[in-house]
Amino acid sequence: MSRAGRAGPVHSSFTGGLLALLVTGLLLSACGFTLRTDDAGQLNLGQMQLQSGLNPELTATIRSELERAGVELTTADTDTSAPWQLRLSEEALTQRSLSVNTRARGAEYEMELDIDAELYLDGELLAGPETLSVRHQHDLDPANISASDREMQAVLEELHLRIGQLLVRRLASVQLPAQGLSP
Repeated sequence: MSRAGRAGPVHSSFTGGLLALLVTGLLLSACGFTLRTDDAGQLNLGQMQLQSGLNPELTATIRSELERAGVELTTADTDTSAPWQLRLSEEALTQRSLSVNTRARGAEYEMELDIDAELYLDGELLAGPETLSVRHQHDLDPANISASDREMQAVLEELHLRIGQLLVRRLASVQLPAQGLSP
């Protein structure tokens, strides 16, 4: 059998698969489907004053997430002319036992981090006060205290990051007044 005879069905199958892929892509784009990108979290708020009563580590994480989303941040000490003000209250970190081991000690825990946020535009309350919450479940090994301490620190850092990301998503969803502004 000649080489052309063997390549025919493979070529035909490849062309059919490519055609099916193109049709599927066209149908998905026609219905508005798009893949998520890093631009999805971009906020077009310009300059924002951050007033935070949070601990320094959490404040730094939230500041980093907001700056990554395109917000130019100022503090209450440096500038009061920013049109947007974001006020964050002190955080509440709670931990509860979800299960116990055979020695009646906690084996699995849930940590929850809550912060209250308010968004102001030119001194007028626009959104909030609203409590933002994130949770994380983790196992704890009471026999290995140093590893458990490191794990708790890692969980806390993850909660800080997730609440910063949640805050950015919440700011992106705020309905702005009809002044031609958009997040």
